[in-house]
Formats: sequence, C-alpha cells, structure tokens
Amino acid sequence: MNTLRRIARNSMSFLVSSLVLRLSSMVLFILVARRLGEQATGTYSLASTYTLIFMSLSFWGLDQLFVRDVSQHRELAGKYWINFGLLRLLLACAVIALLYAFLTVLGKYPQDTIRLIMLMGLTLIPDGLDNMCQAYFMAIEEMLYIPLASLALAVFRLAGIAVVVMCGTVTVETVIWVFLVASAARGAASVWLVLRKLTPASFDLDPSLWLRSIAWAFPFVFIASFIALEAQMGVVITSLLATEREVGLYGAAQNLVVALQMIPQAFQVAVFPAMSRLHARDAKSFQLLYRQSFFYLLVASLGLISCVIIVARDLIVFLYKQPFAPATSSLQILAISIVFSFLNIPNSRLMIIVNQQRRLAIFLGLGLVGNLIVSLALIPRFGFEMAAVGKVVSMLVFFSANSLFVHRNVLRARLAPRVARIPVALGASICVDFLLLRHSALPLMVVALVGLIVYAGVLIATNAFPQEDVQLFRRLLRTEANVR
Repeated sequence: MNTLRRIARNSMSFLVSSLVLRLSSMVLFILVARRLGEQATGTYSLASTYTLIFMSLSFWGLDQLFVRDVSQHRELAGKYWINFGLLRLLLACAVIALLYAFLTVLGKYPQDTIRLIMLMGLTLIPDGLDNMCQAYFMAIEEMLYIPLASLALAVFRLAGIAVVVMCGTVTVETVIWVFLVASAARGAASVWLVLRKLTPASFDLDPSLWLRSIAWAFPFVFIASFIALEAQMGVVITSLLATEREVGLYGAAQNLVVALQMIPQAFQVAVFPAMSRLHARDAKSFQLLYRQSFFYLLVASLGLISCVIIVARDLIVFLYKQPFAPATSSLQILAISIVFSFLNIPNSRLMIIVNQQRRLAIFLGLGLVGNLIVSLALIPRFGFEMAAVGKVVSMLVFFSANSLFVHRNVLRARLAPRVARIPVALGASICVDFLLLRHSALPLMVVALVGLIVYAGVLIATNAFPQEDVQLFRRLLRTEANVR
C-alpha cells in the first residue's frame, strides 16, 4: 500500500515537472511555428532533434546506474553524484565535438543550419548536470525537488520569450538562445538543490568508479541512442528525403505526441526505484506491482489515443494555425505509438533490474531497423506522413520482442483476466464516437469527451478495476472529505 502511494506521489511530482517543461518547450515551438512558418519550424525541429540524439550519448546511462544503486544504498549518494557529475561534464564536451564533426562530414545542411544546431547542442552541458541531479532525487524518492528546478527553467524560458517578442526580434536563433540560457539556469538551480541535501564530506573522488561505471553503463549508450534515434528518426529521414517545410509539419505533430508521452515518463521514473527494491526483497509484491502497472498503463493509453485521433485537426489548427493542417494525419498515426510507449515501461524497467540491458539494446535496435526500412521505402513515394508509420512499426517491434522475452524468461506471470475487459470498453467508446460523428454536429472535443466517459463507464460497470484499488480510492476520498 505504501509503495503504491509513494509511486503515485512521485509520479505526480514528476508529471508536474514534465508538464512545466513541456508547456514551456511547446510555447517556444509554437512561437516559431506561428511567427516564422513551416520552413523555420523545420530548422528549429532539426536543431532540437540532433541535440536530443546526441544527448543520449553524453548521458551514457549513468543516471540509470545511479538510481539503481543509490536507491538500495543511500550512503553512496555523495560519492556517486560528484563522480558521475564530473564524468558527465567530460562526456558532454566530447559529444559536442562529435556532433560538429558528424554534421561537417554529412554535408547535407547549410552552414547557417549547422550553426543553429551547434548552438542548441551547447545545452548538453547544463542538461547533463540537471539529469544527474534528478537521478539523485529519484533515487532517494524525494521528487518534490524536481519541479522546483523545472519551474526555474520555465520561468527563464517564458521571461526570455517575453523579451524576444517585445523587442520584435523573433528568429530561430533568438529562440534557441532563450532555450540555452534557460537550460543553464535550470542546471544551476538543480545543483544548488542537491548541495543543500549533500555534505561536501560525502564527496569522495574515485577514478576507479569512473571506469567501472562506464563499463557497466556502456550498453545504455546503445539503448539511449536507439531510443533517441527511434524517437527522432522521422525528422532525420524527412530532412534527408524531403523539404524543411515537411520537416516542420512532421515536427509539429511529433511535438504534441512528445508532450503526451510525459505521462508515462512520469510513471517510469517513479516506478523504477520501487521495482528495484521489491524485486530484491518481496517477489509477491513485485508481481502485483507489475500487473497493476501494465493494467493501468493500458487503460490510460487507449483512452488517451481515442481522444487524440478525434480532435487531431482542431488541435493542430488551434496551436499552429491553418498552414499546419496537413500535419493532422501524422498526429493521428503517431497517436497509436503512445500505447506502446506506455506499455513498454514495466517491461523495460524490469529488463534493467535483472541486468538484461544488452538484450534490451538488441530489441531497440530491431525496432530502429524496422523504422528505418519503412521510412526509407515509403517517404519518397507517399510523403512525410510515412515517417509516422515507421514510428508505429518501430514501437510495435520493440514491444513485441520485449514482452515475449520478459514473460517467458523473467517474469513468468500471467496478466490479470481483467485486461480482456479493456477492449470491450474501448469498442463501446468507438461505437458511440462513430455515431456522434455521423449523426450529430457536436464539436469534436465534446465527441471525444463523451467517448471517454463511455470508456470509463464500461470499465467501471464490468468491474475491470481491482477491488483493492477501488476501496483505496474510496478511503482517500473519505479522508479528503473529512479534512475539508
């Protein structure tokens, strides 16, 4: 019970942090899209894409090792933080140099575009430090500190946007400068928060730890790189095979999907320490946590994508204006990948816990190959929308391989029969949505909301939710009512 409450509390803390970050990022993206048009949006998307891809190299999986070890031995927090922080700085500088060399050798983009990509690439340094600080708060399960650093980032971003707009100097470069300065402020705030918790006496420099950590975390270079490449493959392939305008259209759709994925990411960082602890100490509680995680992630993801598919066009036009309407189909296709993003979380975390990260990298590589094949084959013939199809194929391949291995070799546990009730509820929701779309003039947002209510209602009516969770929810409501 305490574990579930802790996961829920930590998920909400990280969700708030992600929400603040994502909203400020979306404001920057929307500002570029509405003020500068599709081509400038494509340039901005390219800069963001290459930064995210190369960030995976600079992170090197050190945050995963930090969370796993310090969640079990908190007395190591100071030693790990100072050593991993310094190592992260060196890796960030090396990766920035590698990024410049890669773009120069590739020779595909104009010099102005390369300069903007490199400018955004400088955020690897403060973001790497911030990631190490977040790993510390995740490991000690005090995630309320994370939104504080995120708030600092959002404030600096919004303040920078206000200055840029008032001065009338909205360009891709000025927006990237806002991004860079705000990231530096967030990194400084995160370091300050950690130093308030740790004492200098706990900072034990240990070069041998650097070597051991790099060796252990080396598979995460491939895991993180494959994840980043898979997530950004559509933008990269579209930039090589199509125009920057089409990159901007696809980037607009992807930007919204990334925002929605902050929900499973919040759960992921909250559940990892709990899964690590229970796997080592309490097999029965671990099995229960896994089954409940899978069930609720499936419920949430299916309900979410049904709404996104219905309101996709209105959402695109509202945020980016009419010229971005062609991005609607990409958003609707990408929404399907959200289901696999949700469901991959418990399996992937479990693979890391049992030291199967090398096999996890192989599965990610298989998904990446599937994405690459589909994108290269279909984008030249059918357009940038096929990048979204490649994304769905990639996530499906990874989920299938990962699930098959986990259930045959690691978990050996059946999912609860209540999972079968979810498609029934989804089917009822789809039927209601279809009838409303065909025979009513209701706004799409209202249709999506009605469908979501039907979906939740059928789940409740069929007793799909575990009774212990229903009783816990009722007790929490009664407690809240008594407090008021």
